[in-house]
Formats: sequence, structure tokens, C-alpha cells
Amino acid sequence: MCLHTHRGHNILSSETFAVGFKRPLPRCSLLCLLTAMTFLNKAPSCVSCVVDKDICPPPTVHAISDYPKYYDALYYPQYHPAVFATAQTFCAWLLKSLVSHCRCCLVCRNPFTGCVPFDGVHIVVTSSDVSLSLPLGVFESAGYHHCAIMHKLSLSSNQVFSFTHTLVQYPPWMFYSEDTIKSRLDAILFATLSESISRVPGLRVVHRTKPNFVAAITHHFLDLHANLIARSMPEVLSDFASVMLPLECDHQFLPLLSAFVENIYGPEVAAVLRRPAPPTYVYHSVGDSMLPWTLLSTDLLVRHLCNIPLASLRDYVHESPLPCRPVVYRRSHPKTSNSLVCHIRAHVLYLQLVGHPVLCDIWLAYSPFTNIFPAHASELITCILEFEYGSAVVQALASDPLTLSERLKFVRREQKVLRVSAAVEQAIEQRNQWPVLVPKHTVAQKSVPMFVAFHVIAISCVETWEYD
Repeated sequence: MCLHTHRGHNILSSETFAVGFKRPLPRCSLLCLLTAMTFLNKAPSCVSCVVDKDICPPPTVHAISDYPKYYDALYYPQYHPAVFATAQTFCAWLLKSLVSHCRCCLVCRNPFTGCVPFDGVHIVVTSSDVSLSLPLGVFESAGYHHCAIMHKLSLSSNQVFSFTHTLVQYPPWMFYSEDTIKSRLDAILFATLSESISRVPGLRVVHRTKPNFVAAITHHFLDLHANLIARSMPEVLSDFASVMLPLECDHQFLPLLSAFVENIYGPEVAAVLRRPAPPTYVYHSVGDSMLPWTLLSTDLLVRHLCNIPLASLRDYVHESPLPCRPVVYRRSHPKTSNSLVCHIRAHVLYLQLVGHPVLCDIWLAYSPFTNIFPAHASELITCILEFEYGSAVVQALASDPLTLSERLKFVRREQKVLRVSAAVEQAIEQRNQWPVLVPKHTVAQKSVPMFVAFHVIAISCVETWEYD
């Protein structure tokens, strides 16, 4: 048995045990690590685990890279600063670690197949249409371990999600960081920001520039958020007593909060503040698509957008957030359509894997004043795409504007591509089976031993025949 401590490798070994016992570092010995981490400050895990003896390092001097399974990022984060540097690298590590954990853990036997995105506020772990929104502090804690997440996912699998729970709590857009809010407000025109500043009582800007407007609205919104969070729910609802909602909207907390923010900053600025953050995600496996048109080829989907003018496509692209905006080609309609199709396809993949609760949060961010809730996830994804890319683009992609002759032309083109690829593979296989040319001296050197062996065999056969 191997007993490992982080103060050194004090190893007690026995030949009768095939596993090791890994104990984590004391917290007091690692207070000054992870200074280079920017996204998440992970503390070494204090949860003990049993590991295989073969992956344990020896008590002598050794290289850390030779024992990657022992020096993992969960127990030795100081050796993996790149894992916790960005949201993308952390989500990729967490997904890979969850998949491998379910394969080797004796308790978590259900395989993990899903998506691990970061929505700007929480890490969302999604598996089999069940999602958990976890703050960064859960993963930064020294008591974090994968079994807790898998246990929560198994408990939540039997619960039916409804919109009622979402309508009575603070939405994710109330917890965005200062940088995220500023990046959203940068996309608004100067005149709109100026009008929003004039609506807020007591908010004045000396130097009337766009950066100053963005900073003033951002700080005011953060102060508003802190004021609302610090108070109890009855006190907050008393402030919403004078808020007017549409006739078809129920007096729930989320619609009242959205209307309250809209009365302060105006409809355009409030819509931008509610807009979901650009997702950062990685996925493990993808099942069948909920939208059949996403399975079509990119060339065919580009043809679906040929009837939409280039100016309209540019307007749809400019309405999307800056950090994840697709590329726009000013003079090329096919290139712009191709960029937009690839962007929509990737976003559909994220919406399909992120889970129903996150889909509801995104949809309610775009349409908070409604009582009509889509019943199926495919309808929910279609509604979100229409808000983000425009109904004309989504309807054009979902339709089939090609004639029979054009459709047959695309089918023949795809068949030709398949035939050419099959012919290339066959030619490569035949080339690999051809005899390899060798120099003459190599043939001569190899032929001499063969001739001697043949001569010996012939003499032995003659002697045997004479003996008989």
C-alpha cells in the first residue's frame, strides 16, 4: 500500500497490495500557489482516494511528466496552470475528467455523455437532458470531487423541469461580470446610450463620450443588482408594485424584474442587458439532431439563403453579440452565407446539448413577457434561433427552395464526390500493395544466404535418397 503525502513522497510499500492511498496536501502549505491562474483559482483537493500502485511515483527523484495520472489537475493544480487559465481549457479538462471518472469509479457507473459549457456565470454540467448550474466556487473548493456531481445528476434525472421554478428566481443575466456587461453595451449606438443616461434619475456624465456612457450604465446596473440582492424578496416585490406588465403576462418575479429594468434604462438597453452571454463549451458525444435541416450539407444550406439580400444578412449578423459574431464579407454573398451557416450550426449543437433549464433561461432572456411556453426542446431551440438570427434566416434554412432538377444536381454532385474519394482510397490501397523497389546490392546480399540454404537442403535430400 502506498501512502502519499504532499510534503514529500513518504511511501510505505507492501507487495501484497495492488492499490495506493493518495492523501492530499494540507491547505496551509499551498496558500501561495496558482498566481498565474486567471479563470479559476483551484485549491488542491482534500478528498482522499485510492489509486493503482502502478501509477504511484517512486520515493526517489522522478519526473512529474512520467506519472500524469498521479499528478492530475484535481490534486496537483500547481502543475497544471493552463487547465485553469481560461473557461475553454477548464471545460475541456472537466469533461475529459468526468468521462474517465465514470469509467473507473466503482460508485459512478453511469457513463457521462453530454456537454460542459460556461454561460458567463456558472459552469453547467449536462448529461442525458439533465443539467446542473454550478458556481465557480464549487470547483475552487478543496472539498470538490466528481462523485458529488454524478450523484446530483442521478438524483435530478427523475425530476421534471417546469418554467415555474425559473420565473420566481433571479435570472443569470443579473450576475454577469463587469467586462461582460461592458462588451454588450459597446454594441449599442451612441444616441441610444445617451437616451438611456437621460432616463436614469440622478445619473449624469460630464464628458459625453461612448466609453463614459458604457461605464456609467455598467456601474449603475451593478449597484442596482447589489441593492436588490441584499434585500428580502417581499421588499423587492414592494418596489415592483408600480411596474406595469402586458395584459397577457402573469405577475411573476422574472417579468416584474425585466419590466423594472426596462423602465430604468429603456427597452433597447434592457434587451441588451438581458441577452445571454456567448457560451464556452465542449461536448463528448452528439446524438440525433433535433432540427432535421442541420444535417444538410453546408453548400445546400447556403443555397437556401440565396434569396435573402446581402444587406439583410449583414443586419442579422450585426445584431448578434460582438465576441461571437460571424464573419461578414462586404461584397460576397456566398462567403457571408457560408460563415452564417457554420455559425448557426455550431450554435444549434450547443443549444441541443446544454439542457432544458439553460434553454429556458435563454428563451426567457429574449421573451420575458409571455405566457406561451414551448412544449418541446426543438420548438424552444427554433424560437431562440429566430430571436438571435432573425425569423427570415431560420425559415429560409428550414425550407426547401430548390426545384427537383436542382435537388438532383446536388445529389449527383455528392455521389460524384463519394466516387472520387472511393477511387482515391482504392488507388492508395493498391499502391501500398505494390512491391517495393530495392537496390541491386541489397538483392545480391540477400540472395547469397538463400542460395547457401537451398544448396544445403539439396545436399541433405540427396544424402537421404542415397541412404534409402
